[in-house]
Amino acid sequence: MHTYGAAAMAVFILGLQSAIAPCPMTENLVAISFLARRLARPRQVLLAGLLYTLGQALAYAGLALLLLQAAFAREDLAIFLERWLTRLLGPLLILAGMVLLGLLSLPLSGGGLSEKWQRRIERLGIAAPAALGFIFGLDLCPTTAAYFFGVLIPACMEQHDALLLPLFYALGTTLPVVGFAFVLAFASHKAGTAFNALASVERWARRIGGVLAIAVGIYQSLVQVFGVLR
Repeated sequence: MHTYGAAAMAVFILGLQSAIAPCPMTENLVAISFLARRLARPRQVLLAGLLYTLGQALAYAGLALLLLQAAFAREDLAIFLERWLTRLLGPLLILAGMVLLGLLSLPLSGGGLSEKWQRRIERLGIAAPAALGFIFGLDLCPTTAAYFFGVLIPACMEQHDALLLPLFYALGTTLPVVGFAFVLAFASHKAGTAFNALASVERWARRIGGVLAIAVGIYQSLVQVFGVLR
């Protein structure tokens, strides 16, 4: 990542790839169901989708800011994180790719929220989607954690940015929610067709994403861990 634009594009693409993993996809479907309850006021559905993205961005930015503040406050910690996060990127990507391809099963925490908690969040009114996005943003399941700690945090350290890069990552992870919010807001009768199309695309995207993650992970491991191909 030699330029800020390349770093932003990379974390956005990884956010898209993370969105199709089992755990984030489950959370996104819960969010879509949550937003669908506002069909009585269609235009607010799209606003709710954008607030959901903002909530996740705030969660990612908060975590990144805490880690970077701690790292920059102590030079030895910054050197340690920069060295080891770079080396862990390859194995983490391989692990994420295996999960996407169904070759490895890990305990996933992305089961959504109970009805009790959803009712509590709904009492927040217009701020409810942002609160839901914030909660799901803090719920780092294995694939999201691999990208967050293995890619996003090193990119934030390299670019000295803990605000905008997490926003680009959140845009990628929540794009399915915002897309469906748009469909629900302006063409609710096509929501079923769009959902079936997404399910078909998701299957192929997960396979392609899994293969790419493993390929990049192997390359990064050879370069950063074993010191070859440099």
